[in-house]
Amino acid sequence: MTSSTKFENYFHVFRDIIRAMHSSTSLKEVLDVVVTKSCEVLDAKGALLRILNKETNQFDVRAACGLGERYLSKGPVTTEKLLSDKTELHKVKIITDILHAPRVEYPREAWHEGIRMMVDVPLAVTEQMIGLIRIYLTEQRDFSDDELDFIITVAEQCACIIERVQLMENQQARFDHLATQMEKMSSLGRMAAGIAHEINNPLAGILLYSSNMSKKVPPGGALDEGLNIIIKETQRCKTIIQGLLEFARDREPQMVSTNINHIMEKALGILDNEFRLRHVAKEVRLTEGMVKTMLDENQIEQVFINLLLNALQAVEENGVVTVKSAVAPEQGSIRVEITDTGCGIAVNDIKKIFEPFYSTKKKKERGSDWRSVTVSSKIMKATFGSSAYPEKSHVLQLNFRFGLKIPAKGGIMKALSILVIDDESIICDACRLVLAEKGHAVDHCLTGRTGLLAIERGTYDLILLDMKLPDIDGMAILKTVRKKTHAPGVIVMTGYSTMSNALQAMKLGAIDYLAKPFTDDELLEAVEKSFYLQ
Repeated sequence: MTSSTKFENYFHVFRDIIRAMHSSTSLKEVLDVVVTKSCEVLDAKGALLRILNKETNQFDVRAACGLGERYLSKGPVTTEKLLSDKTELHKVKIITDILHAPRVEYPREAWHEGIRMMVDVPLAVTEQMIGLIRIYLTEQRDFSDDELDFIITVAEQCACIIERVQLMENQQARFDHLATQMEKMSSLGRMAAGIAHEINNPLAGILLYSSNMSKKVPPGGALDEGLNIIIKETQRCKTIIQGLLEFARDREPQMVSTNINHIMEKALGILDNEFRLRHVAKEVRLTEGMVKTMLDENQIEQVFINLLLNALQAVEENGVVTVKSAVAPEQGSIRVEITDTGCGIAVNDIKKIFEPFYSTKKKKERGSDWRSVTVSSKIMKATFGSSAYPEKSHVLQLNFRFGLKIPAKGGIMKALSILVIDDESIICDACRLVLAEKGHAVDHCLTGRTGLLAIERGTYDLILLDMKLPDIDGMAILKTVRKKTHAPGVIVMTGYSTMSNALQAMKLGAIDYLAKPFTDDELLEAVEKSFYLQ
């Protein structure tokens, strides 16, 4: 073999190792390529590669080829065994006396394998030995200085590659750990929401009864004082439960009459550079002559920025994000839609995206971080009680109410026939007490099945529907009700601090929702509002 042919072979080995590093993030695959190509270029019987284990400070066998299982089954070795003199850190060590050389840890096994010569190539980074390639030859031979220099150069590059891949694997392990922790937090959040529902149910009954009774006792007396304490402490419990699930505290909204198109244009201007850097196009179709509505400009701007960033994260390069606004005068609402050409969200995940602990963004995957949607929907509820939900897997829709005027209490509102469906008898009884005092006729059912039978047999103006029933899901009852020719209005009641079910129910036609626990005034206001909305 001529000298030029040898160097050509070395170059090909170097190229193959570099390719392996770029095409794989697996350290084992890279190490296998290193030992295999080292054997090929030196026409060796086998090769073995040890990597420093930082926990034990010993060198473990991580890759090998061409050697018997008996030899490979030996354990790790120390730095002193492989490198007694640090001045040899960047030198190739050639061993010809196999049976007596102190660097050979298992001389007899090597001799029985037919090894007559070894070549040790240290792998070092910044004066630190991180590994060693040992090449096994069946006969002794000479190496030129140029060959040894080239082997050292290849070893240095291999050391850098190994360190980089190790770093990538360590980061991957950290990301996997974080993903596991995030999944645990997501499960914990869903469990906490369920616990909150169970606690909020009895609190709802306590608050309804106490707030109603406080209006019937003489003011300033001991009973009035006691009832006010009950009301105050019950509301404090509600605040504590909500605080356990909240991850972002918001200031009180500052409502002003404003044009929602102007807020969207400002948000798009802030993110203009992001669109350019990500090579994502934007299509803006804002309706002309937009009506004004009462909003907190700063908080709604935060909503738009959150959702636009969410769309940008989901879109590949050269994708498109489309923003639309429209007015629905007959419904008294403004609709804003943000659509992207990205990966979308699975149908099974849509119902979870409003949960504060929920996220579908996985390591190394493009996709949306739906926690920004949770923040946005929370802000919208705090400012004007509207909704934000994914109409399709790529479309996020927001509704803003405007121009709806409820007549003052004591106006033309008539007595209603109301059905309460809730598995907690204390809530049914309390609702019946509060509503009956205002002249409404109230029936109640403790299960979904009896509720459906009552709806079929009776004629009701309004239904107060708990979303979590023991036998039938509240959403299924809502769908059945909305199919009726003259469907009564539905107000959903929920003990969850998350809004996913309530917003989905409103999308299916519910008029409003009440978050448990609620006062008698909140109940009466929701009933009155539902009458005028119908």
